[in-house]
Amino acid sequence: MKTIVIGGSTGAVGRGMVRYYATEGHRVIAIVRDEAKRTELKTYLNGLKLDIGNVTLLVNAYQDEADIERLQQQLGELSNIDIVIASLGGWYHGPTLYELPIAEWDAVVNNSLSSHFRFAKAVMPLLEKQRSGAYAFINGGASEYPVPHSGVISVMAAAQKMMAQVLHQEASPYGVRVFGVAAFTVVQTDRTADMSELWLTPGDIGEYALNLLDDKTEKPGQYWYKLQLPADLLV
Repeated sequence: MKTIVIGGSTGAVGRGMVRYYATEGHRVIAIVRDEAKRTELKTYLNGLKLDIGNVTLLVNAYQDEADIERLQQQLGELSNIDIVIASLGGWYHGPTLYELPIAEWDAVVNNSLSSHFRFAKAVMPLLEKQRSGAYAFINGGASEYPVPHSGVISVMAAAQKMMAQVLHQEASPYGVRVFGVAAFTVVQTDRTADMSELWLTPGDIGEYALNLLDDKTEKPGQYWYKLQLPADLLV
């Protein structure tokens, strides 16, 4: 049984990973930004009739230094964290990049890149202190391919990829692994139709992250991994 901390646990991919890890019997600490989101996630899990005795829902938006310090205190009560999953941000489709209103740009930056920075700021010191564990960025194909009318997402995803690389270098001396797992295909969630058996699921991504944690893939030790098909989930 692993102890898994998940940021972005109420998003379509994030809550699918909570579901997968809970089903597999792991201890899950799901971070939610407010009480409404806590109720939403709890209702969702109860509706699946899962045994959620090993799932803890922590309310913290980690918006400022005080929030970050409080989250560190909340998570610091854990004896050990095996892996942190950062499934943050969302999608955006709108005008061309140069026509994007500044307010919308700022909102996307805050919701994606800045939230990754704040979350890493909260949890990385805990992993370094215990001198073990891993931190996984969940990313997508937009990190390498420009998407017209969703260009701000491509910019944020590329920056997240670099953030993972920087943290990978900085955390390595402490025995902490940092890596990105990027889905280069559609991720099938409970909010999408069952369109193709070739689509990845949040459970596939969650399984792969644990395989990386245990170095059970063909290319252990890297910081960037691409998934296109379920067949990529090498063990």
